[in-house]
Amino acid sequence: YWPDFIGIISLMVFAPAAFRTIRDNPTRFAGLEARSERGDRDEAAKFHKAWIDEIPTDYRDAVSEIVQRLFPKVECALGNHSYGDGWESRWKADLRVCSADCFDRYFQLRVPEGEISEAEWKTVVAILDTPDRIDERIRSFCQERGPHGFNSRAKEFLERASLFAKHQATLDQAKHLFEALLRNGDLLLAVPDTDRVHLVPISNVLRLSWAMQEALERIEDVTEREAFLETCFSGDFALRAGTHLLWFLGAQHGKFGSEPNRPHERRLVSEACVDRLVELAIARLQRAASSGELATHPQALLIASDWRRFGGEAESREWVHSVVVGDEQFVRLLGQARSTAATQSVRDRVATEVATVDGRFLLSWFDGTKLRRRAKSILESQPEWMTPDGEQTLRLVLDTIDETGKALDPLESRRPRVRGRHEKVTGSETDDGEQSTIESEEADEE
Repeated sequence: YWPDFIGIISLMVFAPAAFRTIRDNPTRFAGLEARSERGDRDEAAKFHKAWIDEIPTDYRDAVSEIVQRLFPKVECALGNHSYGDGWESRWKADLRVCSADCFDRYFQLRVPEGEISEAEWKTVVAILDTPDRIDERIRSFCQERGPHGFNSRAKEFLERASLFAKHQATLDQAKHLFEALLRNGDLLLAVPDTDRVHLVPISNVLRLSWAMQEALERIEDVTEREAFLETCFSGDFALRAGTHLLWFLGAQHGKFGSEPNRPHERRLVSEACVDRLVELAIARLQRAASSGELATHPQALLIASDWRRFGGEAESREWVHSVVVGDEQFVRLLGQARSTAATQSVRDRVATEVATVDGRFLLSWFDGTKLRRRAKSILESQPEWMTPDGEQTLRLVLDTIDETGKALDPLESRRPRVRGRHEKVTGSETDDGEQSTIESEEADEE
């Protein structure tokens, strides 16, 4: 139906926010008005008035009129009009966009569900300098369903942010973007939007790191960049996002047990700046430990690991052992050492993911025999607070720590043994909690 098609295209071009609202809320626009209580109609009117008020004043009336002409349901919500039951079949016969059965036909040429359109990204860029609004938008990205089976749109946001920072952002936009990522980093990291490239896991940990690096690179003057970072780390930044970034900055200089960058490779900040940032980070961690914020963090053990790397060996160890006095907190903390390993042989069409616990990481914090004994005791007692995840964690610990308190390879018992088989390790679990990847190869048995 050409008049409706032209109307929808006009909205898409000249009022993209209205277009997205219509596209994403078909039940609010297509079909007949609800035959329900007055309260429901008041709620519908409130919804439509809200998105109309978001449209710039200059063309708000024109957009409202177009939408009401296209969708009688909106006209009913905002006025005293009503339509009888026979109208729905007429709209369907005429292939009108207001027909619930025809609605989707007008939105076939669109950005795939879950991805970020150009218009939506422009909205994000426009609110970068408004902390409350951009923080709320990032939270919604973490909650909204992502495309192609990903858990959320956090992946899409981080990938788009990285490209924007690298190619398009102004200096001020890059700074605002970095600040938003540092504030909300832990929300983005909490979403398991992981895919694999040749068995190598690409998670939001990497995506966030890349986006933050690109934003910092946009600040070309190193002195300005260092001053900006010190200002950011003086506040209450997201714990895991901040400590992970600091680890990366220090690793470029060979700090925290890493190999330094080669002479021709760039370092984002000086070693002296890293030292100053470490002092600020330790102060932040101490505040979080005292307030209880760190104890409730879903990645507290990994953050404590960074704290230890930064020179807080005694403090971090004392904090960990004070937190695990209770069994429930003990099991919860052990669960933070869990990860997923992927194994695949040449006979497998897809990789097999196996839950595992990094025994070596746990032994860096706890005595092995005591750890195993306590895990076994809790598992046998089956307390009321025990969850299926907690039970699996304890079983994984018992599979990983033997009777003598040594760490075993939890995948060893699951690997088939065939003549001529050999394994190649392409990655390993580290005490920073990264996922391990094992690639298996088999020689021809014949």
